[in-house]
Amino acid sequence: MTFSLTSLIVDAADLESESSFWHRLLGGSITRTTTHHFLQLDGFPVIVIQHAPGQVPPQWPGGATQQMHFDLVLLRGSSWRDVGQVAASLSGAAS
Repeated sequence: MTFSLTSLIVDAADLESESSFWHRLLGGSITRTTTHHFLQLDGFPVIVIQHAPGQVPPQWPGGATQQMHFDLVLLRGSSWRDVGQVAASLSGAAS
């Protein structure tokens, strides 16, 4: 199986504030839509700031809400069946 990390997605109640934070921290360029801001940096997957109304930032330590996830793309020559088998073995479930 071969994957490619295509993007990192950050949930944000305040799209402009969150994308501004990441842009000031990392640099790069931002492309804006009404629901997503796309931060592009050389050598990084795209960082997508996604509007999530009502998103409450996690409390540290011990915060319970999701604020970030990443997307993988399965590259040509790999099968989703193989992914399912590996995922099942990692979680202890029978395949």
